[in-house]
Amino acid sequence: MEFEATYYDGKSSKGQKAYVRLISKELLIFYHIDNEVFTIRWEADKIKKNVINRGGVISLMYGQFPHESIEVKDPSFFKAYTNQYNSSNFIAKSYHFVISKGNKGALLLILFLVAFLTTLYFVIIPNMAEQIANHLLPKSFEEELGERFYEGFISNDDIDSNKTLAVNKYFKKLNYQPSYNIKITVIKKDEINAFALPGGRMVIFTGILEKLSTHEELAALIGHELTHIEMKHSTKSLCRSLSSYMLISVIMGDVGGISALLIENANMLQNLGYSRTLEKQADEDGLQLMIENHIDPKGILLLLQKLNDNHPEQGKYLKYLQTHPMTQVRIENIKRLLKNRTLKTLKNPYLEALAKPLLGNKNNDDF
Repeated sequence: MEFEATYYDGKSSKGQKAYVRLISKELLIFYHIDNEVFTIRWEADKIKKNVINRGGVISLMYGQFPHESIEVKDPSFFKAYTNQYNSSNFIAKSYHFVISKGNKGALLLILFLVAFLTTLYFVIIPNMAEQIANHLLPKSFEEELGERFYEGFISNDDIDSNKTLAVNKYFKKLNYQPSYNIKITVIKKDEINAFALPGGRMVIFTGILEKLSTHEELAALIGHELTHIEMKHSTKSLCRSLSSYMLISVIMGDVGGISALLIENANMLQNLGYSRTLEKQADEDGLQLMIENHIDPKGILLLLQKLNDNHPEQGKYLKYLQTHPMTQVRIENIKRLLKNRTLKTLKNPYLEALAKPLLGNKNNDDF
């Protein structure tokens, strides 16, 4: 079982044409440079479980940040990968174990079934819902879902047209190369908040822009929210929340019913926060975007530090801190990732000029 792939070593944005081979407990990657063949070995049980399907491309990640990754366009790869590393003899072994233990085995079986049903409800079904979000819901549906929520959300808010135009112009020059059609809206609101919606919509409040003083902070904020969009975090969170209903739709073969269910409950997005795992992923992938585009990564540290310092002590309810938890932990994680790394950063006067009308805090001495 060998598949053509593109391999990324996590240090460069340039991919290498490679071949992937699935063996017993390892995934082997072969590529060559100047007639020299390189072999990379990934232990199967350490491969990142979040398999992503974007535009028909299957992606797997491995190792610590910066992650190695492969992208495979062959649609049969995912099935082969799943079959190769599935413990097919588990049921047979379990059956013989229960029979050999008599009454104790029966008790163990009951305990196992209780544990299994609990795991099914709280873990397996929600994870199945995430896979539905990844593989069954088309991009057009995500866009419809995001638009439905966006229209309801901004109906009573005042859009800052000038800053909306400016931030979209700034974003296009960042060269982040999204797979979605990104539309950013700036809302006139004092709340220190920004959030991403399914399908490419992003909303930023003037309250958080007022806290920023450099274009690197703005690039970090946008990169973070962009990752939420690219990784379908909002859609996954909503699917997990409605996972039991979605399972029924899958059993009935009613994929259209899944779409209707999610759209009907799109208002739930407002109350869904991100898990620590999703936030960590958004931080790390957003950081990688900055590194690949030679933007000083201090921007993400400045952003997080300012958010961490602005506690709601004077009655201001900071939703960004509610939906983006454990800010100090995230700061330490970014510092750890940047430790002992030599990065090439470039000053970009054009980006700085584009960002200037959007920034509020001109004094950066405290950071």
